[in-house]
Amino acid sequence: MIDLDELTMNKEKRMALPDIGQYLYLHVPEGPYKGKYDSRFLNMNTDSLDFELPVSLQTRTPRYFSPDTSMIVSYTDFEERIPYCFETKVLSIQPGLMHVKKPKIIHRIQRRDYVRVPVTFPVEILTAGTSTQNQFLGTGTAQNISGEGIAVLVNENIVMDAGKSVILQFQIQVEEQAFQFAIHAQLVQVRSNPLQANTKLCAFKFMNVSVNDQRTIVKFVYRRQIELRDLGGGKVKD
Repeated sequence: MIDLDELTMNKEKRMALPDIGQYLYLHVPEGPYKGKYDSRFLNMNTDSLDFELPVSLQTRTPRYFSPDTSMIVSYTDFEERIPYCFETKVLSIQPGLMHVKKPKIIHRIQRRDYVRVPVTFPVEILTAGTSTQNQFLGTGTAQNISGEGIAVLVNENIVMDAGKSVILQFQIQVEEQAFQFAIHAQLVQVRSNPLQANTKLCAFKFMNVSVNDQRTIVKFVYRRQIELRDLGGGKVKD
């Protein structure tokens, strides 16, 4: 946990609050506004924070929360790539603006770039040569993903040894928007799959992934972890 007052007083420590203009994720756990929302951090006052009016992730429409509505605010420090969250409540609403109580405690969440969440989606594997035409090696099924890499189940007749560089092509969906990826990766581990004959599990580490691509994947992991938690299942792995 992080004491916000301590961070405010100690200028050598970086503030855990989001940057001005940064997008936030709001979760209202109960009540008439129960749901998940996007917002944006606009300003910090002495005892309050200013947010944009929240927008429902489901309907993409703005909502006007009543005073005293409780919520969990989460966001990622993209400089350190560390997610944080805090609990707060609405103080008042103005046109286009929502004032919330300034938290005294901010929780540091385990880094999402190392946390793996279970997934199932197709992954195309290509050679990563110097030529403009990369050779297609085969298609596998993703088993888990993190901001650092991905595990893919493939047919055992796809020949790949640890250390091999490849290009992985896949698609993930974040907030009903599809994102296509073609990421250079290195095969770091191969092991047989006792649960399914004639298959093997390949663990890849992303190489030279762009900041924007990694942010999108980390955001997907975070959303997926919350989804699994709400469903009461699906363990995440460190």
